[in-house]
Amino acid sequence: MTKAIHRWHAPGNIVAMVCAVILTACSNPKQSPDSGESLNQEVVTSNNAQVEKIEVPGIQNFSRIKGLAGFGGVTQPSAMNKLKELGYTSVLNLSLNSEPGVDIAAERSAAETAGMKYIHLPFDAANPDSQQVENFIAAVVDKANQPVYIYSHSARLPGTLWMIKRVLTDGLNIDLARTEAEAIGMAGQNANLFAINYIR
Repeated sequence: MTKAIHRWHAPGNIVAMVCAVILTACSNPKQSPDSGESLNQEVVTSNNAQVEKIEVPGIQNFSRIKGLAGFGGVTQPSAMNKLKELGYTSVLNLSLNSEPGVDIAAERSAAETAGMKYIHLPFDAANPDSQQVENFIAAVVDKANQPVYIYSHSARLPGTLWMIKRVLTDGLNIDLARTEAEAIGMAGQNANLFAINYIR
């Protein structure tokens, strides 16, 4: 029991413990053209930022915040041209190479052929560390990568890391950042706990 308590209070291990539970449970566009995107559109407002959910062929659970970023779950190589049409400069993939259905080489090739920068920052839920989150934030705030589309095998992870970024770099209130992240796809108490513990 004493060892467990010590592990819980060790900052590096909080991230590892909570993030492992998250994935176990889961198993700026500058100005986007906004053409042909009327299917099943849903808008959630968070502190003047609007999370729009629209259908994009080849992308599961696509959403975006105009002027900031786009988000999604499984993203097929065939969707890269559409992402370029929507105004994205880069795509950031958080998926692990080992996840079923992930084809990093095909996704990279399709993104680069479409004229976008491809960034692969695999987020390892089994052995996460603070550097993974820091690398994510650094990539997202880099103006050379904006506007960026962020995705992973599960749409929940982009929302969780986005919540951390919004509080730490944009100064957004935690409750507002949570509302935004949940609209993007973050779900469950464990994801919320992970984000809050990292922020603290």
